[in-house]
Amino acid sequence: MNSLKEAHLVLFLTAGASLQYWHKVGFLSREAELYQRLLPHVGRISWVTYGGASDLQYQDVIPGIHILYNRWRLPIQVYIQQLPWLHRAAFQSATLLKSEQTGGVEAALRTAEFFGKRLIARSGFSLALFAQYEPQAYEENYDSILALEKKSFSAAQQIVVTTEEMRDTALKTHHLSPEKIRVIPNYINTERFAPPEKPTQRDRPLILFVGRLTYQKNVENLLTAVAPLKNVDVEIVGSGTLYDTLVQRIRDENLSHVKLIGNVPNAELPQKFRQAAIYVQPSRYEGHPKTIFEAMSSGLPVIAGNAPGIRQFIRHQETGWLCEENPDSIRAGIEALLANAEMRQTIGQAARRYVVENFSLDQVVALELAMLDHVLNLPAPTPQPTSRPILKSIWTYGQRVAVVARRKLARA
Repeated sequence: MNSLKEAHLVLFLTAGASLQYWHKVGFLSREAELYQRLLPHVGRISWVTYGGASDLQYQDVIPGIHILYNRWRLPIQVYIQQLPWLHRAAFQSATLLKSEQTGGVEAALRTAEFFGKRLIARSGFSLALFAQYEPQAYEENYDSILALEKKSFSAAQQIVVTTEEMRDTALKTHHLSPEKIRVIPNYINTERFAPPEKPTQRDRPLILFVGRLTYQKNVENLLTAVAPLKNVDVEIVGSGTLYDTLVQRIRDENLSHVKLIGNVPNAELPQKFRQAAIYVQPSRYEGHPKTIFEAMSSGLPVIAGNAPGIRQFIRHQETGWLCEENPDSIRAGIEALLANAEMRQTIGQAARRYVVENFSLDQVVALELAMLDHVLNLPAPTPQPTSRPILKSIWTYGQRVAVVARRKLARA
């Protein structure tokens, strides 16, 4: 049997993502936790990033992980096409390739085919499901992305999704063998995201939201819901397409109790959660929402949208509070929990137990190691270097021109 201790795992970030960007939006430390825990069990781990040399400044955040960056400053699509050749030394030694999301699978698939490497295609959300919930956001690229998803799922030795709903959708959409798909949920560091030892004392209770400021997260209705609640403080953490709209509304409506905060590093979020009385995320749909589970792990009562990707994890008035997407329903949930301290405490305690029992980092590390060991001992595919990377062709052609030139000079 092949041993993970001798394996080389290469992770492909989402196309266009860099460590600098992940750090800016607060993702880097959170995404690094799993791979830091895998390092003692895996011989070598490398990350493929689309950033330049500036990504090397984050090496101390991911010690022991080799950074394969875009040192040539190539456009993203050119970089994707040339990855097998540009980082060929690392890929030749690799035994396992893994995409972080569907958006990074094209480069991983191209490399796996070229070198004949085992591929793990991970998908944190279902394109087919998301396109149903927000068709205008996906209709332009839906067919091409779905085709790529189908091709990568077909070629991969293992597919990893985060929920049973996503697994069922993938099976139906792509007609896959059930044995090929594993469910490995997003992990939560339940030691960092834990309730405060002592309740935070504030003059007014804090209502907290953390996430992308987009249509999906339903932040415009959240703002409408909290607008008349002048007896609370509201903090909206994150950035996105609706940021400027929310800033303008807060100014125009004189909502002095609402603060719009930019991105906060994941390492600082536990303190944010400890200061809050209620966490609200009335999303229209989700995949496997990390921030909701981080809030639950922190012992907060969570008000979340009664929507796909959420309602299968929250039992109404037991492990959380489910609201509809309209402002009145969101506000009713906030007012009900504010009026009942005992309910807030009971729901918060039950929410934490649920996350600890289902999504702890230790559990996910064990699932990940079992999956990696399984894939490592599957037969490796046959290399398909038929579509030789363009840069290799140019480089080879340049070599030939140089040889001919030297011969001519020698004869002169």
